[in-house]
Amino acid sequence: MLRPLNRVCVSLLVLAAAGPSHAQAPGSEETEIRADQVSFERARNLYEAEGNVRVEQPGGRVLEADWMVVNTTTQIGVAVGNVRVREGEDEIRANFAAIDLSTLQAIALGAELDVAEGLAVQADAVRRTGEQSYVIEGGSFSSCRCTVYGRRPWQLDVGEADVDVGGYATARHVFFRVLDVPLLYVPWLILPVKDERQSGALPPSVASASRGGTEVELPVFWAAR
Repeated sequence: MLRPLNRVCVSLLVLAAAGPSHAQAPGSEETEIRADQVSFERARNLYEAEGNVRVEQPGGRVLEADWMVVNTTTQIGVAVGNVRVREGEDEIRANFAAIDLSTLQAIALGAELDVAEGLAVQADAVRRTGEQSYVIEGGSFSSCRCTVYGRRPWQLDVGEADVDVGGYATARHVFFRVLDVPLLYVPWLILPVKDERQSGALPPSVASASRGGTEVELPVFWAAR
């Protein structure tokens, strides 16, 4: 049974070794947990936080959820309900996530990912592997936030992708869709995830005429340097 604490703000010392997104030595960074109710089970070193859970770390890393339980020895926990993991302008949203509290690396299921460069991702699973790196499974990419008849004008559906924000995404088993209609399949694709101009293919246009039939135009942009 988890024993209620008298206060709802708990400070923890991060005991695990620093991960790839960590710049400080082990045990030197403080993690603060706030919630409506916090309980502690000393025998298993478990903190349970419920209601408006907010975890803050120096450097602007933030985790929010409705409920969370974390082992203070391993720094591994589970967050459930309205989960948000933010660092800078990058944010993961999901209803369930397994979290490494020492780095805020996470595996989120049924997740959405927004990155600073404007890329929006929906996926069966999003795994945060570093400060600005992610692995996407069963997801879709688009930089267009608008909809046409309830559908995105265009999107890329991927089986799996490695995303390096500010660099490139390497995607596998890619379908290119326009208004939810699949037009092109490629087994492997590299696309930029940055706000600099990049040479490459632009979204296609589709036209149909009684004489010429259906035409698909695939424009290409060249970023001259």
